[in-house]
Amino acid sequence: MVPDTEVSPLNLLGQDNLTFTGTNFPHELEGNTFELTFSNNEATKCTVVDTKTDELVCLTDKFNYNTDKDKSFEMTIVINGLTTTQSISFKTKADLQASTNLDPNSASPVLKTPIVI
Repeated sequence: MVPDTEVSPLNLLGQDNLTFTGTNFPHELEGNTFELTFSNNEATKCTVVDTKTDELVCLTDKFNYNTDKDKSFEMTIVINGLTTTQSISFKTKADLQASTNLDPNSASPVLKTPIVI
């Protein structure tokens, strides 16, 4: 199993989609168990949001800003009780990546309103 493309540093606030390609993944979420955790002290999770027989997509949780910034972590992947073999290392960003202001603070997707961040 390998990431779909080279992985950019992960946002400490989480919400990064990670896509893994491989073979013999469960073809649906229902009825299967997935445990994807990073090797940091809090064992930050990556929640599986989609799966196909050749692809697995998860969404990262928030990392600890004080202990996890600019660090590399391995990931443990357990699917239906079986641990997968992989040697992927993920690095977190050195700073928080978040917006503090949106102008306007709401927009219509129908009108395609431009937003300034």
